Amino acid sequence: MHVLVAKSPQEGTFYDHPYFGQLFLAGIFWIIGYPNSLHPSASGDVIDSVYNLWLVPKLLIGIIGVIDTFLVYKISERMYNTKVAFFASIIFAVMPIIWFLRTIFLESLQLPFLLSSIWFAVYAKDTTKNNNNRRYVCMMILSGIFMGLAIFTKISVFIMIPLIVFLIFKTSNKKIKAVSIWFIPVILIPLIWPSYAFVHSDFDQWWDAVFWQTHRQLSTVTEISKQNSPLNALVKNFIKEPILIGVGLAGLAFAAIKRDFFMLLWIAPFLVFLYVIGFVRDFHLIPVLPALSISAARLIDGLSKYIVNKKLQEILPFAVILGIAIFGLINVMTLFSNTNNDDEIASIALVSKYLQDNNNDNITMISQHVYSWIPKYVFHLGNEYLIPELTHYETPRNEKVLMVVDHAFRDILYGNDPIGKHLMKVYKEHTKNATTVFEDANDKIILPQP
Repeated sequence: MHVLVAKSPQEGTFYDHPYFGQLFLAGIFWIIGYPNSLHPSASGDVIDSVYNLWLVPKLLIGIIGVIDTFLVYKISERMYNTKVAFFASIIFAVMPIIWFLRTIFLESLQLPFLLSSIWFAVYAKDTTKNNNNRRYVCMMILSGIFMGLAIFTKISVFIMIPLIVFLIFKTSNKKIKAVSIWFIPVILIPLIWPSYAFVHSDFDQWWDAVFWQTHRQLSTVTEISKQNSPLNALVKNFIKEPILIGVGLAGLAFAAIKRDFFMLLWIAPFLVFLYVIGFVRDFHLIPVLPALSISAARLIDGLSKYIVNKKLQEILPFAVILGIAIFGLINVMTLFSNTNNDDEIASIALVSKYLQDNNNDNITMISQHVYSWIPKYVFHLGNEYLIPELTHYETPRNEKVLMVVDHAFRDILYGNDPIGKHLMKVYKEHTKNATTVFEDANDKIILPQP
């Protein structure tokens, strides 16, 4: 939305991540006329407007999820067999942890480009059999373009480069030439990000931001951020989905025994990279979720071949997948029946309605972006927007402050660190005077009285 409103991919002076994720979304929104095509209103039925504004991105990310599942099937089919492809796509589609891919993270936007790069590299093998050099070059260029776009979405996926190089070496007789062709877009496309900073005389800021991102676990002053370690991320995901994580990692061990370098190069280097970086959230594991699904499917299919009874050998893996699918669907339906989204929609509607009714006042809103993007970019309300991760130098400019205190806000608020103490000071200063408070099971909305 910032790209559509400000006509610029860069928000502020902090170079957080590369630009393709927001450019991709902004391009689709521009084509469909979002959000104006929905005719949203902050003075009419606000809840209906907010619901529709949320629905479009959800539908878009759902379509991307279907594309991801198709690519998982096609990659597995070519690398292994139809049975493994069927099992992997079922596991990938129904596991509850895949809700990550139904939420707009950079990793979920990045995933179809990573999978497409792998797919083109895998399918290039057919062109070498037919001695179709022109088609092979096209496959290499397309694979490189999609990998370049994946890196241009989030830089961490560069660690998948050895995986694609391995696939190229397996499929090409002219290995060095093929890799050279593939590397051209892989290097040139991500260079757009630092080039933009250089042209705008911000290269020093860009370099400082990249350094901070790669050393965040050591340099962060937020206590809650220090809990975001690779082990904690794996544990959180294992608690949410023990089948996918447990069976997937067991499949990785099976791949090591079978010397399946495709699986090993997809999963192992990325996990090592996350361990080295140190700062890891659970959704940072999205790039390896398809590999874990394929790894689990490969394990189920591979172990069934050791069963002596031929009939049982055919039936048992399908019975296991059926059980996994039923378990996954039950859990997915439980997630869909969760009312958290309804609570967030109601909170956003309440905030938007308040800002609309007091549009002539100078009001600062402190909240996570999930509550502020609609009033800020769609309804163009409010005067100043801050996020809870305030620096020591960011304090509200206005006397009236509206706060949405969700779990992320509370984590920072009660953190025994400089940012937590600063946020607590701001919180106390702007709740001691007359305010109106709305609470539900998850959030507390603090409104300054008109």
